[in-house]
Amino acid sequence: MSTEPQSPFPTLGVSYAEVETSQTIRAATLARMAQACNVLASGRPARRAHISDAYPNTTTARTYVVSYTRTSDAIAFLYVAARIRYGYRGDQLTIDLTIKDATGNTVSSSSTAIPAGFKVGNPWTAPPTWSGAVGNVLEYASTIAEGYLDLDALAGTLSDPSWSLEFAIAAPTGTTSTIDVIEVFEMPRAIVDSADTYGMLSGAVMPGRPLTSGSTSEDGIARLRQTLTGARLAQRTYVQECFGPDDTTAALVPRTTSATYAPLSELDEGGGVALSWVFRVRTITGSTGGETARARFRYLVSGGGTAYIRTTTGISTYDTAALTSATWAWSDWVAVQLKANASGHLETVRFKGKTSAGTLYVSGWILEENVS
Repeated sequence: MSTEPQSPFPTLGVSYAEVETSQTIRAATLARMAQACNVLASGRPARRAHISDAYPNTTTARTYVVSYTRTSDAIAFLYVAARIRYGYRGDQLTIDLTIKDATGNTVSSSSTAIPAGFKVGNPWTAPPTWSGAVGNVLEYASTIAEGYLDLDALAGTLSDPSWSLEFAIAAPTGTTSTIDVIEVFEMPRAIVDSADTYGMLSGAVMPGRPLTSGSTSEDGIARLRQTLTGARLAQRTYVQECFGPDDTTAALVPRTTSATYAPLSELDEGGGVALSWVFRVRTITGSTGGETARARFRYLVSGGGTAYIRTTTGISTYDTAALTSATWAWSDWVAVQLKANASGHLETVRFKGKTSAGTLYVSGWILEENVS
């Protein structure tokens, strides 16, 4: 488990001392242990993704892609939402969500596992009237498309744990609607308590309930162990960036033609210094060798080149395997070490790219915890 404090409170709530253990005695200590386990479990969910300013193409769909890894079946659901900004009365826009795993298995938007608002046949249409309308212009008119992904249902098809969530955004000619933001994040454990490795104990969420919950087969301290295990296995997303659609059109995504490692366009702070991401590293081991993480990149190489991307952390530099795909693809995962013993546990990470020929394009990347 993490060695970082998870709760700002010096003691646990006394109300939980009345929680029954489903045994013949009352155990205030065990009840407090249950709440402590839930505090740790509430430090998750931690996997998330974010796409800003997804603009549709009026001829063909533009596809924006993020990565997701389910680290444990203790995580049961993903929440998916998109904020649609309308331009004119009658404007339409569609969001077509396809999910693939690293071996090519696919769940298309026609599947019942995909929420209705993210199916290609269900367009979002601007309202005919709006309080802020000026003529045909719908100022400030927007709506939220949202839904939930059942990870157990998806895992029946997506056997590899590394998934790719692909949002194809399209609109008819003349439409000015856009998507302000797409968000994806794991649902809190408290909504699930039907299996030993799922959820938080409902007793600590609702005082007075037994420490066992749902159809769990273990109770007492054994049940607390399952909650802690689930919390430990659900790991953080440190960085997830979708720079733009899978599109090589000029200025849409970062790129480089350099034969030596160099910052990609749009990701250059000047003077050959690549853009940096700064975040706080979760302390697991406290090792001076760093905490374990991994990264992968959404890329395309044109012109027959062989490319590489180098990630630099406070510990060392780490290169991808050779990148040669002439179509959009994810790189293999590259293991990295993150410096966790710096001041404030803050780490700074950058990446650069190079290619032997043609152009290396990068539409997104992810850096996530990978603790065994």
